[in-house]
Amino acid sequence: MDPVLRVLLGRAGARRASLLGLARVVPPDLWSRRASSGAWTAHEHLAHALSADAVITAVLPRFSETSATALLELRAAALESAMSLPIDDLLNLASSRRDELRRFFATLPSGALQLEGLYDRADQGGARWPVTLGAYLALWAVHDSEHEQAIREAIAVPPDLSAIAHVRRLR
Repeated sequence: MDPVLRVLLGRAGARRASLLGLARVVPPDLWSRRASSGAWTAHEHLAHALSADAVITAVLPRFSETSATALLELRAAALESAMSLPIDDLLNLASSRRDELRRFFATLPSGALQLEGLYDRADQGGARWPVTLGAYLALWAVHDSEHEQAIREAIAVPPDLSAIAHVRRLR
């Protein structure tokens, strides 16, 4: 296996272990919370992070042929599917997908990280700006930590007590 890929997989594995460790201890009633500045709930952040492997599994075999638009469509479908799962099922599915992805990475030929793809936009001069597989996987390797932090922020937000106060006033 390419040494850079081995490092990326190691980083991604460590960050995934940290995210899963957090997910296993968050009480069920906190998953619906969102940070005051966040658009997503803690559950949505977890589903997004854990569904990324399904997208990579779909994109990698055809990386150079996949457009950025197709990638966004795959992300939306994977997130929707992940959001429909209870947290425990989502965690179990994430483990099996990560194992599948590791097996796929082991088959990549030397030099695969230089493969270009995920471009479908051109600038005014007609130049296309591709992303290498290595650059894409470098972002993937830090992806879980960003969502782990967002989950931590969301679950730390105190519950909105204004609804309780309103109900008490009505009594």
